[in-house]
Amino acid sequence: IRRPLEELNRASVALSKGDLTVRVPITSNDEVALIAHSFNEMVEIWETSCWRAKQATLHLVNVSTSMFETAIQLEANAVS
Repeated sequence: IRRPLEELNRASVALSKGDLTVRVPITSNDEVALIAHSFNEMVEIWETSCWRAKQATLHLVNVSTSMFETAIQLEANAVS
């Protein structure tokens, strides 16, 4: 039981440092394996949520840039 808990602790430390790729190996069918499975699912959900947030941020940057460029063009045309 000690080694699987050490693996879970190692993965928790890695996650706390921002590593969303960390997973805990599941090598049994006991209670520790159930916790490891839940940990892996949780990290996967976080990883997906972070990816979606990043994609939304990139989209907003692109839209903002496009709006800014359009405003600059409209201003230049108004001055001409």
